[in-house]
Amino acid sequence: MAQFHARLKTILGRAGYSQQQLANALDLHSTLLSNKLRGVRKGRLTNLDIKNIIKTLAQWEAIFSQKEALDLLADLGLASAFFSREEWANPPLVRLERLPIPLEVAPPLPPESPEPAIASPEPGFELAPVVEPATAPATAYLVPTTLPGPAFITRLIGREDLVAELDGVLHRKEARLVSLVGPGGVGKTRLALEVARRYAVRPTFKDGVFYVELDKLNSYEQVMSAIAAALAIPTRLDNMPPFELLRGFLPERETLLVLDNFEHVTGAASQLEELLAIAPRACFLVTSRVNLGIYGELEFTVPPLPLPEITPDNRLAHPPSSPHSYTLVQDWTVLAQNPSVTLFIERARSIDHRLRLTPQNIGLVIEICRLLEGLPLALELAAARTRLLGLDDLLAHLQRSYLEVLQYGQVKLRQQRHRSLQASLDWSYHLLSPDEQKLFCRLAFFIDGFDIETVWAIVPPRGLGLNLDLYEGLENLLGKSLLTAQDEDVSVPNRPGSESGSSPRRYRMLQPIREYAFERLKDWHEEFLLNDTSGESNSAGIPETSEWTLRREYCRFWVEWVKREIKTLEQSGDKASYNRLHREYPNIREVLELALRQKQVETALELVAELAFYWNWRAQFNEWVRYLDPALALDFPATDNPALLKLRAVSLFWSGFLAIAQMDMAKVKNCTRESLQIARRLNDTTWIARNLNCLGFVETSTGNYAQGLAYLYESLELRRKGGDPIAIANGLGNLGVGLINNGDDPIALAVLEEAFDLFKAASYELGLATLLSKEISYIAIHRDDLELAVRYLDEGIRLAHKINNAETLHYAHTMFGVVYLKQGFFQKARQSLRDGLEVANRIGDNFGILHNLAVYPALFLRMDQAGEEGAGPGRVKAARLLGMLDYLLSSTGIVLPPMFTGLLETARTGISAAPGIEAKELTFGYKRLPTLKETIDFVLQNV
Repeated sequence: MAQFHARLKTILGRAGYSQQQLANALDLHSTLLSNKLRGVRKGRLTNLDIKNIIKTLAQWEAIFSQKEALDLLADLGLASAFFSREEWANPPLVRLERLPIPLEVAPPLPPESPEPAIASPEPGFELAPVVEPATAPATAYLVPTTLPGPAFITRLIGREDLVAELDGVLHRKEARLVSLVGPGGVGKTRLALEVARRYAVRPTFKDGVFYVELDKLNSYEQVMSAIAAALAIPTRLDNMPPFELLRGFLPERETLLVLDNFEHVTGAASQLEELLAIAPRACFLVTSRVNLGIYGELEFTVPPLPLPEITPDNRLAHPPSSPHSYTLVQDWTVLAQNPSVTLFIERARSIDHRLRLTPQNIGLVIEICRLLEGLPLALELAAARTRLLGLDDLLAHLQRSYLEVLQYGQVKLRQQRHRSLQASLDWSYHLLSPDEQKLFCRLAFFIDGFDIETVWAIVPPRGLGLNLDLYEGLENLLGKSLLTAQDEDVSVPNRPGSESGSSPRRYRMLQPIREYAFERLKDWHEEFLLNDTSGESNSAGIPETSEWTLRREYCRFWVEWVKREIKTLEQSGDKASYNRLHREYPNIREVLELALRQKQVETALELVAELAFYWNWRAQFNEWVRYLDPALALDFPATDNPALLKLRAVSLFWSGFLAIAQMDMAKVKNCTRESLQIARRLNDTTWIARNLNCLGFVETSTGNYAQGLAYLYESLELRRKGGDPIAIANGLGNLGVGLINNGDDPIALAVLEEAFDLFKAASYELGLATLLSKEISYIAIHRDDLELAVRYLDEGIRLAHKINNAETLHYAHTMFGVVYLKQGFFQKARQSLRDGLEVANRIGDNFGILHNLAVYPALFLRMDQAGEEGAGPGRVKAARLLGMLDYLLSSTGIVLPPMFTGLLETARTGISAAPGIEAKELTFGYKRLPTLKETIDFVLQNV
């Protein structure tokens, strides 16, 4: 037993595990396991204990071969037959490296046979059966090694696939030089030692596995000396140079050399290449932040740990109590097993063992992991701060600054340069040439990466002023692991970037690296200011700060880029333009926020005036609220400049258009009238027509049909004169809405069919999706042609998904709800209406929400009449909701289209005829009038 215990301790220590972790894995108290292993206090190992110990070691990859398993069994006087054939043939034992001769195995025990125990004469313990002793106990195969001892006392997390792949490459000797390349702190050294440790107990490299630490060397000329020292080559009397010693020593040696931190001694790469040529049985496993550029090098890019993916099955909800607080609303176990989450929690628990991952705090942990982009060093340093900061505070501090938080704390790291994120990145930064440093700092302008087209945003009019080509510089930064390249997965359907016009490769900095690059901008601040200043001032006469001057041309690039893409999207509905906008939107939004902070009114208005169309396409009404009104609130100069006046007119129009979704009809009228006044002053017929169109919509939606239709007809006439078929189709579509509101369905249908034909001829999918999901299907439902309506809605939903337009999608769900209600499929109606309500609520389309809510009173009543709600509750819910809707409609002045008004009146009639419904139910029974949010909550709670 003592020999078994000693061998077990050696194996655990070598693998970086503790006896406590083994006890936890075996579901035993650590004291009980200790007693069993030492044979004291009536403690004895059972056969089941022995099997579980060896299987756990194999599962942890603490042992790699059947020999090691047999050595453990031999220490206890057991042979290979202790495990059945099935056990040897299944995980985890099947993963062990096999012996050259078959194992002797015993047949499995009968189903009823109890698991026996090792001999225990003391009362209360089972007696062990006599087991065949091992005839020739094997010994572990140990090769000469200079690998560090059990320096890593924590387990390797999230690298199982990469370890297995590297293990296979080295075992089969597919490549004799394998480079693990990646940014500082990504875990290259840890991974290399994990792989090398396996070969310290295998005969693959019979002449040894040797570790050579290079980070303390001052010159690449010392590399060969360090390798010779690791190999313990005897010093010659003639003082032969180390390289010559290696030339004489290595050719016949079958050895694995781990060269750690090669990035600052790359001058020795040529000598390493020569060693590869003369030593055909030697293999090199190199860690480096840069590739070596040696022929035959197999480069493995070590990525950050995988990040938790938020999906509909494990999504998080944000409770209103805290902006950094989350509650999991569905199953969270998949998220809890994510490697980034696991690493952070395990390291944090080593600081505070009371910390537990729960459904209440997993959202915070996920945000921390995503913010740090799965970089292991950053996760460990952040975990060290949990002694001082709660998860909520830690997230808030990280959002302000990575570098301030991720300093050396309680975490003990082997290498000095990993004691803080700043130190790790300093090491990489000083490997760059001055020109590479300048380029690196400029690339920090991109908040979410770039492609080969948009990288030109960082090039000022006078050029970069560097002694290297832009593409050459990007290649160098990629090779030094300060940029990452990612190919889009074009196989994923409906994913932005998967269609034509996508850029297959995108380049970006990990966010901690980007913050560091921004901090280093001060190194080159004055030089950049001199180079970037073009001598021009903005036309609005706004004073510039040095921050704005530094990034003015970068912002200018994005303004012109957005104009070009929006023009293409608006004129043709080109999906490729939409994809490019979607992909670059984080960079564009960062520029807009900078313009707002710097009070650069012209740039801010230029961006919101263009982006409003994109926001409308994506139904991002919340983005409208966040940026449009703040841009209009900036001090606008008194000016006769037509360009500035047009910017204000366009921004006012979109602000009014947004107010429709907010049901603020007074704001719609005020903004569009002011915009119309400016447009008439500029004689801009395009924006005159758009403003008339908006005014016509709001007038017909509030019951002023004659005035509204006059505006709509005038707008259509201007559009017909302009000759743009899509503009004409949009005018026809909005006139159709006005006619529907006025109850003129036959005329509306003719107008809408003309609009449909124009959209179809232009392949304008947003227009087609809108007509099919809203107006045309509305008329079919109102006429009770439900079969035709379903065909329209199916096609409308298909297009809505294709173009990622949530507004048309939620209207289609609402219309389907009406269809199912009329067909008597009440459960389908309830589900479809709920789907539509959730989408509309998510995007903030209050106007669409009101239409959706108007169907529910009739649904509640019909379900009650059909007995699906029991006796009474459905009528009560319908009555209360009807009272709430009456207030919302009267307070906003909105008049719903006749079909929705008819549903409300049908519900009102049915409720009035129902016994037991008191008048107070029709006013919701509140002492105060309800808000829209309360109305939505009421429906979601009762549906």
